[in-house]
This record gives sequence, structure tokens and C-alpha cells, in this order.
Amino acid sequence: MNNREEIRAEMVPIDRIALNPSQPRRRVREEDLRRLARSIEMHGMIHPLVVTPVERGYQLVAGERRLKAAQLAGLREVPAIIRPVSRGQSAVMALVENLQRQNLSYWDEAEGFLRLCTEFHLTQAEIAEQMGMSQSAVANKLRILQLEADIRQQLEEHGLSERHARVLLSLQNAEERRRLVAAMIQERLTVREAEEWIRRRRRDARQIKQVVKDLRIVYNAFEKTFQAVRDAGVAAEMVHHEDENVWEIRVRIAKYQEG
Repeated sequence: MNNREEIRAEMVPIDRIALNPSQPRRRVREEDLRRLARSIEMHGMIHPLVVTPVERGYQLVAGERRLKAAQLAGLREVPAIIRPVSRGQSAVMALVENLQRQNLSYWDEAEGFLRLCTEFHLTQAEIAEQMGMSQSAVANKLRILQLEADIRQQLEEHGLSERHARVLLSLQNAEERRRLVAAMIQERLTVREAEEWIRRRRRDARQIKQVVKDLRIVYNAFEKTFQAVRDAGVAAEMVHHEDENVWEIRVRIAKYQEG
């Protein structure tokens, strides 16, 4: 269906081109569109769109920013490469085109990969081959989607990198991840500093665990001594209470009266 004889270049009426529902980009900045529109007004559209025939005109395969900028510039028709492709091929081509231009956010990229897996049933190995990257790189990009929605939103809003997102994945506890992302934002932590934050927390946790273990040894020794006092016939009672901040032991011993 995609033989070279069927691929052709034509000027296509802009109102006959429908957007690609598999477009990986979620948002386009208005200022970027206006800048591109001004360039198109001055120089025309240098790079053609890629479209595929559908029942009523054409559907965009690649070039969403250029199409929207051309609409802003008031063009009535645009240069396009007409290429019959399946819906799955269209999704892959849209993702590849954005990746090749290196202007797709890592979240859009990861969600694009997820769609290829879930909607078009591509394996990670197949995606890696299509994208010209390793399978482990694809797997790493998909892993960041495991982060909680509120954490993802903060990472995106504050412009933190994909490496920051991957550092958060090394924490198993969601609340710990939220504490770290807050530190990343407030203290402007680099990736290296975020990794040191995790090492420091783990070191502190080990130290606390050791202190608790040592206190248990002391408590057990104290309890044995107290039991020896009870075994000797002394009327005594011991009350033990602990919370996250305090370990409290109270002992009451009755005084002997002289007979």
C-alpha cells in the first residue's frame, strides 16, 4: 500500500486536511506558532506536510505545527507529500517526525510510546527499531509514566528533566517521592544533588534502625532485671509506651513496711 509509485507531492487545500488523532504532541505554544506563521508569511512553507488520503480529503501524518502555523498565516493551500499509510503507520510516523526534530517533551514521547504499545500492539523491541534506539531506552521512557499524576504535573510545570523523573523512580514510597520533588523545586536540586538526597535519607534510616535495635537490647536487659525483682517477691509494675518520637518506661515499686 505504501509503494513509491503511490507517493506524490501536490499542493493540497488546507481546509481538506484533518488533524492526526495519533499526534503525540499534547500542546503547542502559541508564541512558537506565531513565530512560525511569520516565517511562513515571509518565506512560504519550506518543508511539506505528510498526509494520507481518507474518505473526505486527507489526514495529517506529520507536520501539525506547520499546518497550524499555515492556517494562522492565512494560506489556502500547502505543499504536501501524499502517502497512503495505515493508522498504525501514521502514529509511528508522527512520533518519529517529532523525535527527529527533537522538540517533543519527554512526557509526550513516553505517552506516544505507550499508545504504540496499547493501541497498535507494538512491542518495546519493535518501537526501539522504529525509533532507532535501544529497547532499554524505550523501557526507561515508559517507566516514568508510573509516577503519580501530581508528581508528573509538578515535574512538567517546573521544567524538571527526564533524569529528575528517573531519580524519583528509585524511591518505592509515593510520599518520599513527593518530598523529593518538593526539594527539587524549592532547592533547585540538580540530578546529582537529588541522588545525594536519597543516599542521605537511606543512610539516616539505617542509623535510626540501628538506634532502635540498640534500644531494644537495653529494654530487653531492663525487662529481665525487672522480672528478677518480681521473682524476688517485690510488688512492682512496669508500664511501657512508645510512639515515633518517644520511648517511655515507668516502673512502680511498693515500699516495704517495717514489721
